Amino acid sequence: MTKKKKIKAQNNLVASNAMEMALSLANSFNPSLSSVNAWDNVTYELLSLQPMIMTYLPKTYGILDKIIRIPVDDAYKNGGFDIESDTLEEEEIKELEDDLREKGDIEKLKECDYWARQFGGAVLVAVTPENLDRPLIKERLKDTKLEFIAIDRWRLNYSKNDVRIPGGFWTLTQHNALSDYGVKIHPSRVFIKHGKVDSFLIMQQVQGWGVSVFESIIQDISLFFKGRNSFFELIDEAKVDVIKLATLKEALGSGVGDRTLRKLLDLIADNLNYKSKLLMSADDDYIQKQVSFSGVADILKEIRVMIAGSSSIPVNKLWGEGVTGFGSGEDSLENYNSQIENEIRTPDWQALKWILDLRCWQLFGREVDDLEIIWKNLRVLSAIDEQNIHDHILANALQLFDRQLLTPQELMEYLKKQQIFIHDTKAIKGELEDMPLQQQQQFDENKTVDIVKE
Repeated sequence: MTKKKKIKAQNNLVASNAMEMALSLANSFNPSLSSVNAWDNVTYELLSLQPMIMTYLPKTYGILDKIIRIPVDDAYKNGGFDIESDTLEEEEIKELEDDLREKGDIEKLKECDYWARQFGGAVLVAVTPENLDRPLIKERLKDTKLEFIAIDRWRLNYSKNDVRIPGGFWTLTQHNALSDYGVKIHPSRVFIKHGKVDSFLIMQQVQGWGVSVFESIIQDISLFFKGRNSFFELIDEAKVDVIKLATLKEALGSGVGDRTLRKLLDLIADNLNYKSKLLMSADDDYIQKQVSFSGVADILKEIRVMIAGSSSIPVNKLWGEGVTGFGSGEDSLENYNSQIENEIRTPDWQALKWILDLRCWQLFGREVDDLEIIWKNLRVLSAIDEQNIHDHILANALQLFDRQLLTPQELMEYLKKQQIFIHDTKAIKGELEDMPLQQQQQFDENKTVDIVKE
């Protein structure tokens, strides 16, 4: 080899730094960081556009149904919220709350949330004795029948290409409560509950409705399907009986060998229990193979953690047990409560205002402008913690009363609103002096007496 060729061969034998390739510092092509790798792992099909799959997935797998319902149920546990208003009397507020509960308005709103999370969108429809294609006039609701029905997006048609475009008409294609097919619904009777809002291109595909909660967790759910099916196969193959026959080839070659082998296997199967004996020829052999399940529990546990993490629901709520990962500790519960506040309660605030406004027109014949919705705390407190909070509230209220910033009547009304002391007393009726008792006693002791007059 000449010296020139030897130098050229040595130049070709250059070692490449693995870290340099991984970080793509050189001009070489790195498949792991290439956009081609991303294209190969992205799906362009939307589950939200396949109603049959979205209908039967939660029916088949109970864990998916829990993913839909648990956040909504937790958002409205213990009543979910309180109603406050300065222009409504206490009896009127109680009448409004009782009407919401008796007519099932909150249950219909929860059902609408279920459909929105499952299918990507749903609506609430206000039904009155008038035809649904007529505008809903609030001033005519006094002492009339009013109810709400929840309908998922696949039982409705909208006259425009996007449900976010106002001015269109709705057509109800199917509902159990209404016998007519193809009923027109005026938009003033409809409140839209959108699903999960996604990017512009995806929102165009779903016509402005939103996407299902299953869109972002389907990959982890697929692991759950795979692990479940594989576990079923392992159970079927947990114990395999292997029978070695010395005359197997001869039996298969004969005309009646198939029937003979089946009869022999049936006899062996009938005698396989803990007290029977197995009779075989000396040249035959019988062994039993068992599959080991070591490591399966760890795999299933990791799959549960992945599903809980992608659905933003703690493991102990979703699966009923605590495991390491997303499912334990105060931090995970705080994250879960934040999700409920942002994804359930905040969007439902407008729907609740719409329902309460219509109920106020029906019950009182007027609009209540100062109606407020006070959401209840999502954290479950122990009896001791709850009592400590009540003690602090009572102490602060009494301090304001001692400084004459509250009258006895105002103090008792505040304590009654906080559910600390709810009995009707002379103070709440305004029959006590406004001055605090201690100052009143001091005033009586320092009072000037006219001795001459006495």
